[in-house]
Amino acid sequence: MSTTSEDGLLSDLHEPVSYPLSEDSARQVHDHLEILLSDPLFHHSKRLPGFLRYVVKEAIETGPDTQIKERTLGTVVFGRPLDYDTNADPVVRMTAGEVRKKLAQYYYAHPHTNLQIEVPLGSYMPRFRFASPAVTHAVEPTTASTLQTSPVESPVHSTEPVPEPTFVLSAWPRRLRIIAWAVAVAAVFAIVGGYVAWRQTPRETSVDRFWNSFASPSKPVLIVLPALSRVPQALPLYHFEAESVAIEDAEVAARLSNEFRMRNFGSHLVLATRVNLTDLRGNPFVLIGAMDNVWTMRLSQSLPFAFERSDDRRYGRIVDRKDPSKSWTEDFSIPNSEIPVDYGIIARFTDPTTEQPTVLIAGISAEGTLAAGEAVTTPKYLDMLLQAAGHPPGGFEAVIETRVIDGQSGPPQIVAMRTW
Repeated sequence: MSTTSEDGLLSDLHEPVSYPLSEDSARQVHDHLEILLSDPLFHHSKRLPGFLRYVVKEAIETGPDTQIKERTLGTVVFGRPLDYDTNADPVVRMTAGEVRKKLAQYYYAHPHTNLQIEVPLGSYMPRFRFASPAVTHAVEPTTASTLQTSPVESPVHSTEPVPEPTFVLSAWPRRLRIIAWAVAVAAVFAIVGGYVAWRQTPRETSVDRFWNSFASPSKPVLIVLPALSRVPQALPLYHFEAESVAIEDAEVAARLSNEFRMRNFGSHLVLATRVNLTDLRGNPFVLIGAMDNVWTMRLSQSLPFAFERSDDRRYGRIVDRKDPSKSWTEDFSIPNSEIPVDYGIIARFTDPTTEQPTVLIAGISAEGTLAAGEAVTTPKYLDMLLQAAGHPPGGFEAVIETRVIDGQSGPPQIVAMRTW
């Protein structure tokens, strides 16, 4: 039985034994790459095909231990100048992240391919995983020689009590014996097949229950992202037409889009600055981010916990509206890479203004938003969240905390919860 690794690839696929690849293996990789790039996940992108073609070519020629530099990819694949600033223009890192997500989505939908391509975290050099040879089990055919019959004795009239008849297979007529064996074998196969099907049937997780009750295929979900008006030059961004979105917000949106796609729910990414009340009254929606998302700041004011920002814009906090002395605060003057902890809100409710199912996933800073997004897309953390909420029929709001090390958020921890 295969298992799935962190990047969504099957662990029962093994890497080639040696590099450079044989001519036959290299041809298989090329053929598979063309099939992969013809899929809508890749075909409609301008950046992903060029990136994949280049790194796959390098891996075939040099092997997976060779490292490709970010600057090399930026200049060769994306036409950047030789001295471009990789921190200010993270096109390679962003593209590699998108490639990993698209590969995981593709192989989730096509789990039985003979070959899979992966781009491991921390490297731009892909690896190729070839399917293991299938193991087949032959079944010995049952022949007439294995069903020899014993002679049937003529009945003997006797005054002795007749014992209860004992049915012996070898005493049955040949045709009946064959039918009995066929029925028995069919029953065994039916039981084994049913067990295998039961084991392979995906179990409904808390993530399934949470999102299946939130949306439906008949109404697409709006994923409302904050547009950043003023950002540090070195902050990784995703460019959304003429405006910018923090890469953490974009990552959460990608996680949600994947959840909806797997459930055949439609979804649309929209910027908070370009959506109006009429839009929100027509569809269920998810609000991502806090301080830069005008709709989060408007609609969260009716919740038990709300976001606030100081007049000088230096501090952001989450405040308990029933007990204003209880709050969770962050100093925005501290660089993201140096903050020790961040806080966020996860809420599910029916917004009274729009009368639509609403989910709020927002942190005071980007790390809190990322941790909140991880909590609602990971069964382990969502189990913890729903257990604390008690699966309320109405809604809930939770304040989460995440420890931050070198700008990377840790697991989400619940610090406060309200249900209704």
